[in-house]
Amino acid sequence: MSQHDQIIRRFLCVSALALALPFSAQAQEATQSAPAARPAPHGGMSHRGHHGMEQGHEFMGALRDLKLSSEQRDKLRALMQEQRTATQDKREALREARQALHKLVIDGNYTPERASAIASEIGKKNAELALAMAETGHKAQQILTPEQRKQLAERAQKPARR
Repeated sequence: MSQHDQIIRRFLCVSALALALPFSAQAQEATQSAPAARPAPHGGMSHRGHHGMEQGHEFMGALRDLKLSSEQRDKLRALMQEQRTATQDKREALREARQALHKLVIDGNYTPERASAIASEIGKKNAELALAMAETGHKAQQILTPEQRKQLAERAQKPARR
């Protein structure tokens, strides 16, 4: 890939981020001001509008029909709370890095080198959060019975309901 192609590719990536960031910030602002959702009917955790927590709620939603015992539900809630607390600093750092990239573009101080460094930092922080989510998923699997794990695996093979 030529240097010119690399520059164009970086420009397109940064432009896409610059266009998307205001919308994601607006969406985050809207969800933070939204009232808390009603408790989930399945006895699991409800979505409270926390940006970046969608994967955790998707996982809890996938557990909905597994007939969890109250002990399992309590353990899963505690695990999700532990994960939320443990990753709070990482989520905040990711938000700040995204804001820094947006500010770099908006303020007119853009340089490809600086944008690339911030984008790399964003990628690193996303990877750290993905790893934390995977670890939490693994711990959650250990709370389930072998039959529940089998049912969950079968569900994962089916297309998602919308």
